Amino acid sequence: MLKALQDRSWANSVVSHKLIHVLWMPNVASRELPIEQRQIATPFLWQPTFEQEQTLKKDFEDVLDQVSMGNVEQVDARLGEILQVRPKAANSKALTDAIGTDGSTIKTLRKSFYLRPQFAKQCLQQQFSYLSPT
Repeated sequence: MLKALQDRSWANSVVSHKLIHVLWMPNVASRELPIEQRQIATPFLWQPTFEQEQTLKKDFEDVLDQVSMGNVEQVDARLGEILQVRPKAANSKALTDAIGTDGSTIKTLRKSFYLRPQFAKQCLQQQFSYLSPT
């Protein structure tokens, strides 16, 4: 999977296609609240602004650069302003092929892109501030 990222661009990436339109279904709940008392807030369709898309693209390309240079082991959640990369696997036995620093194929943990929680919170606040009475 990570080896396949090398020849990708933001425009033709799965990440870009998934983030071009996102249906948010906010769940209003807390850990202490029983499941049957939780509520789903008003769903909404989100699209990144031009500026947000540029930041998403930069975050994606920064990760791609690191993976292409064989630095996949150094890619972690600290990289990226909106997007972050975190391990995807449930355990350390789920490995995938990647390019190592010397150009050889190595095995590494599977990783995925995630929106940063602060960014998700920002999207929700922006959406629901329009709905709140002033």
